[in-house]
Amino acid sequence: MRDYEIGAFKIALDLDFFALIPSRGDIALKDLAGKVSLDEDRTGRVIRLLITCRFFQERRPGLFSHNSFSNALQRDDEMRSMVQYSFDEMLKASAEASVALKAHPFESDSVYFPFFTRFGVPIFNYYKKYPEKSGRFARAMAQRRKTRFSLSSAYRF
Repeated sequence: MRDYEIGAFKIALDLDFFALIPSRGDIALKDLAGKVSLDEDRTGRVIRLLITCRFFQERRPGLFSHNSFSNALQRDDEMRSMVQYSFDEMLKASAEASVALKAHPFESDSVYFPFFTRFGVPIFNYYKKYPEKSGRFARAMAQRRKTRFSLSSAYRF
């Protein structure tokens, strides 16, 4: 995914496109825009950009539905949590990696870390402060463990 695609994906996660588009059948652009409280133009731009990334589909003009990829994110809370965690915490923190390293090139602990640089607290203090994100973090780690296990058993390293 490239920059605008990442932005569109983040919008779809934050505005809950994956839950609002029905599992079966489709939803009209006007209805989706109303549910996400965004104008039709931008709602259409976001979902159509995601279609180019193989998320969602528009089988008839103005009618959107899930495909196998977006449906998986709708159905699997752990997978969706892993993606949201990656976008909300890790992607933002990793963008601060060089800032953190330049500021403290010879220090290494939970304070001299990109996560702290981005969010102002060590990672586990952040989750104490935001318990709703703590639960999502736990689900994300459960999914990551499953994904890692399935990849490592599929390939001999």
